[in-house]
Amino acid sequence: MNAEYYFIDAFRTLRTRIGDDGARIGNRVYSKDLFFENVHFKRRWLSPYQIGYKAMIVNISDAVAMNAIPKYALLGVAMPKSMSLHQMDELADGIKDAA
Repeated sequence: MNAEYYFIDAFRTLRTRIGDDGARIGNRVYSKDLFFENVHFKRRWLSPYQIGYKAMIVNISDAVAMNAIPKYALLGVAMPKSMSLHQMDELADGIKDAA
Protein backbone atom coordinates (compact mmCIF):
# COMPACT_ATOMS: atom_id res chain seq x y z
CA MET A 1 0.00 0.00 0.00
CA ASN A 2 1.40 3.40 -0.92
CA ALA A 3 1.54 6.29 1.54
CA GLU A 4 -1.46 8.11 0.04
CA TYR A 5 -3.79 5.12 0.42
CA TYR A 6 -2.39 4.38 3.88
CA PHE A 7 -3.32 7.90 5.00
CA ILE A 8 -6.79 7.73 3.39
CA ASP A 9 -7.38 4.45 5.22
CA ALA A 10 -7.12 6.31 8.54
CA PHE A 11 -10.49 7.93 7.78
CA ARG A 12 -12.44 4.79 6.79
CA THR A 13 -14.35 4.73 10.10
CA LEU A 14 -16.09 8.04 9.33
CA ARG A 15 -19.67 7.91 8.07
CA THR A 16 -18.69 9.37 4.73
CA ARG A 17 -17.96 7.45 1.58
CA ILE A 18 -14.43 8.55 0.93
CA GLY A 19 -12.49 7.94 -2.23
CA ASP A 20 -9.07 8.75 -3.53
CA ASP A 21 -9.79 12.44 -4.15
CA GLY A 22 -13.35 12.91 -2.97
CA ALA A 23 -16.07 12.02 -0.52
CA ARG A 24 -19.82 11.54 -0.70
CA ILE A 25 -21.66 13.08 2.22
CA GLY A 26 -25.40 12.58 1.99
CA ASN A 27 -26.36 13.36 -1.58
CA ARG A 28 -23.38 15.66 -2.16
CA VAL A 29 -19.94 14.88 -3.54
CA TYR A 30 -16.91 16.92 -2.55
CA SER A 31 -13.65 16.48 -4.40
CA LYS A 32 -10.24 18.08 -4.22
CA ASP A 33 -7.10 17.21 -6.08
CA LEU A 34 -3.75 18.94 -5.83
CA PHE A 35 -1.75 19.71 -8.96
CA PHE A 36 1.96 20.27 -8.33
CA GLU A 37 4.67 21.58 -10.60
CA ASN A 38 7.37 18.98 -11.31
CA VAL A 39 4.98 16.24 -10.13
CA HIS A 40 1.92 16.65 -12.36
CA PHE A 41 3.24 19.15 -14.90
CA LYS A 42 6.29 21.11 -15.93
CA ARG A 43 5.98 24.77 -16.91
CA ARG A 44 8.42 24.27 -19.75
CA TRP A 45 6.03 21.70 -21.29
CA LEU A 46 2.70 23.50 -20.84
CA SER A 47 1.48 27.09 -21.13
CA PRO A 48 -0.22 28.69 -18.13
CA TYR A 49 -3.53 28.32 -19.98
CA GLN A 50 -2.96 24.57 -20.43
CA ILE A 51 -1.94 24.17 -16.78
CA GLY A 52 -5.11 25.91 -15.56
CA TYR A 53 -7.29 23.93 -17.94
CA LYS A 54 -5.75 20.60 -16.99
CA ALA A 55 -5.91 21.34 -13.25
CA MET A 56 -9.64 22.04 -13.48
CA ILE A 57 -10.39 19.04 -15.72
CA VAL A 58 -8.55 16.71 -13.31
CA ASN A 59 -10.78 17.94 -10.47
CA ILE A 60 -13.96 17.77 -12.55
CA SER A 61 -13.15 14.21 -13.61
CA ASP A 62 -12.79 13.14 -9.97
CA ALA A 63 -16.34 14.31 -9.26
CA VAL A 64 -17.69 12.70 -12.44
CA ALA A 65 -15.97 9.43 -11.50
CA MET A 66 -18.09 9.49 -8.33
CA ASN A 67 -21.24 9.83 -10.51
CA ALA A 68 -21.69 13.52 -9.66
CA ILE A 69 -22.51 16.50 -11.83
CA PRO A 70 -20.03 19.24 -10.88
CA LYS A 71 -21.76 22.49 -9.97
CA TYR A 72 -19.21 24.56 -8.01
CA ALA A 73 -15.45 24.72 -7.61
CA LEU A 74 -13.15 26.01 -4.90
CA LEU A 75 -9.64 27.00 -5.89
CA GLY A 76 -6.44 26.80 -3.92
CA VAL A 77 -3.64 28.38 -5.95
CA ALA A 78 0.03 28.96 -5.20
CA MET A 79 2.15 30.70 -7.83
CA PRO A 80 5.84 31.42 -8.04
CA LYS A 81 6.84 35.05 -7.52
CA SER A 82 8.30 35.04 -11.02
CA MET A 83 4.86 34.58 -12.62
CA SER A 84 3.80 37.64 -14.62
CA LEU A 85 0.33 39.21 -14.58
CA HIS A 86 -0.14 38.03 -18.17
CA GLN A 87 0.68 34.45 -17.14
CA MET A 88 -1.78 34.73 -14.23
CA ASP A 89 -4.46 35.86 -16.69
CA GLU A 90 -3.67 32.88 -18.94
CA LEU A 91 -3.89 30.49 -15.97
CA ALA A 92 -7.25 31.96 -14.95
CA ASP A 93 -8.55 31.73 -18.53
CA GLY A 94 -7.65 28.03 -18.67
CA ILE A 95 -9.47 27.36 -15.41
CA LYS A 96 -12.56 29.31 -16.52
CA ASP A 97 -12.70 27.65 -19.95
CA ALA A 98 -12.51 24.18 -18.40
CA ALA A 99 -15.29 25.02 -15.95
